[in-house]
Amino acid sequence: PYDVLLSLLGDFYYKQKYPAGASGQAPNTGPGSILFPQTSKRLGGKFLDYWNSHGGLAQQGYPISDEFTEKSDLDGKTYTVQYFERAVFEIHPDNAPPYNVLLSQLGTFRYRATYTIAKTLTPTVTGEANTGPTPTTLIGGDAVLVGAGDIAACGRPGDEATAKLIDGIPGTVMTAGDDAYESGSPEQFANCYDPTWGRFKARTKPAIGNHEYLTPNAAGYFGYFGAAAGDPTKGYYSYNLGAWHIVVINSECSHIGGCQAGSPQERWLRDDLTTHPAECTLAYWHEPRFSSGEHGSQAFMQPIWQDLYDANAEIVVNGHDHDYERFAAQDAAGNADPTRGIREFVVGTGGKNYYPIGPAIANSEVHQDFVFGVVKFTLHPTSYEWKFIPEAGKTFTDSGSGICH
Repeated sequence: PYDVLLSLLGDFYYKQKYPAGASGQAPNTGPGSILFPQTSKRLGGKFLDYWNSHGGLAQQGYPISDEFTEKSDLDGKTYTVQYFERAVFEIHPDNAPPYNVLLSQLGTFRYRATYTIAKTLTPTVTGEANTGPTPTTLIGGDAVLVGAGDIAACGRPGDEATAKLIDGIPGTVMTAGDDAYESGSPEQFANCYDPTWGRFKARTKPAIGNHEYLTPNAAGYFGYFGAAAGDPTKGYYSYNLGAWHIVVINSECSHIGGCQAGSPQERWLRDDLTTHPAECTLAYWHEPRFSSGEHGSQAFMQPIWQDLYDANAEIVVNGHDHDYERFAAQDAAGNADPTRGIREFVVGTGGKNYYPIGPAIANSEVHQDFVFGVVKFTLHPTSYEWKFIPEAGKTFTDSGSGICH
């Protein structure tokens, strides 16, 4: 009976919705209930009867949760449910048997989320006339965003190692600042950055770093990337990618009138987030609000983080510290907030060199300072997955998933 199987949708959605496991689970210990040692979950009562009469292990898989109550993503009603590898069972007490136990409509939910109408999404920048990157045409509901910061220096091999990774990854490329060392001059962009990451210039959405401003007015950066980098007097912009809204921030605040509340960029950000109330939002810039690395946490970015937090953003990506670090979801003050918090990734691993990372600060979950690599985000309409992809010959990696707020 194993030649035709249901997809592992139950396992997929359980991990997406409940990465730490669902709360309020109650194992069914009634007469005849079964404990599955493979998953340490029990199955009993009406759910056991349904499981036995509808293919059992061959069709439904092992139980991966105990019973708990859950609000349906489709009709908004609350049901007692139990997740299995290939399905979710729901108790509908208002239905007469045998319809009092039904399968959740996972197929409908996944189909709606994945196969949206093909459309062309044109980036918009509030208050500016089409200064953002070029439009991205998407088929289906998923998009890919991949990149890192602290990238290219002539005579160093790291940027070629990370460029080889992106060669095999379709999608939009982001840079998290300090793209061309040491000063982001036109010559350094031409001779150091362009031979490697320049291969992806047509699909790159850059962010500016402090080294770019070592050339007056960051003329090398803005001259190389052109309109894709936004207004040269600002260096911040936004665009849409799939169902996601993407915000690119300029963290070199002294060059643009500051990053404090009420500054030009902060006011623009609030307006942009109000104008683009997306289900899912990601932002990236150079200097991290939180970091265990050599440069440490940059408190001056707190007002920007606060605006993103208030708008229920999901992800922030940074560079500056030449390491990889992932944080648990947190608010602008650094308090853990698994419900509304933003997950930050420091990805200063584009190829320049490594910085030693210090003791982990609060909410740091993963960190390393010995592997170049890129982070790849697969952006679904209501969720996301991440994966750190290491340079050839190295084995460190990090991956996971989350649900949009």
